[in-house]
Amino acid sequence: MEFNHPVGDYHVHPDFSIDAEGTLREYCEKAIELGLAEIVFTTHVDSNPASEDWNKIIINGQKEPITTDNLKIYQDAVNELIHGDDPVPIAVRCGVELEYHPEVKDSFLQMVADLNFDFVLGAVHFVDDGLLTVEEDVQRLLSKYSPVELIEKYYKIVQQACEIKIFDSLAHLDIYRRIGHKLFPEEAARIDYEFLDETLEQLVKFGLPIEVNTSGIRHGIGDWYPSKPLLHKARQANVLIGGLGSDAHAPDQLAVDFEMAHLIVHETFPKMHED
Repeated sequence: MEFNHPVGDYHVHPDFSIDAEGTLREYCEKAIELGLAEIVFTTHVDSNPASEDWNKIIINGQKEPITTDNLKIYQDAVNELIHGDDPVPIAVRCGVELEYHPEVKDSFLQMVADLNFDFVLGAVHFVDDGLLTVEEDVQRLLSKYSPVELIEKYYKIVQQACEIKIFDSLAHLDIYRRIGHKLFPEEAARIDYEFLDETLEQLVKFGLPIEVNTSGIRHGIGDWYPSKPLLHKARQANVLIGGLGSDAHAPDQLAVDFEMAHLIVHETFPKMHED
């Protein structure tokens, strides 16, 4: 890949995430091959008991509870890439993707805050006990809510997430489109909702940037999260962009569609969040 600007991937799941494959070093090698300037690991930290594998991390090939000690093992592994005997020739940061839901415990958030990760990516995947990226769950939610009601519930949770001070960026705004483009395409594509405007206002008020997540390309929806129209609307509202994220769960998914994304983000929507 060729980039006009230094480009990093700010949303990468190594094999510490329960649904990912590929070691930290394998990801770094792929990132170097692709010409990336930086890679930010964001292993899953799922705080929602509605998730079947909530509160789990992979340590030495086994599912273990998310604890301070186990998260330190992950941090140490990333730091070994940077400061160890065989450091990788690429900028590396250690982060997490932290699931936000309304019942998340303050003690859980404090545990993550106390570990001083380089990057904490906030995410909302659930409405009630339904995962918005699983069709069966979305079908079940649609038996209770209309598509617009479901989308509104998602954005109301995002509005709450804006107030969580440890988040450095918000992952995949409008993730409901992953299934919604198939089950309720008209409603999923709309960006004229009043509650969406309120969400953008919250993002600006609390200074929380959004990522441009390119995984929608490999999900088959033909666009990113947020969609390009929503991204344009967000920038018009002065929402900051926190960087590009592929949401890779395997090394070959790293930096998907970044050649196009970095041009649009840097040249069309140039205002980037600066750490």
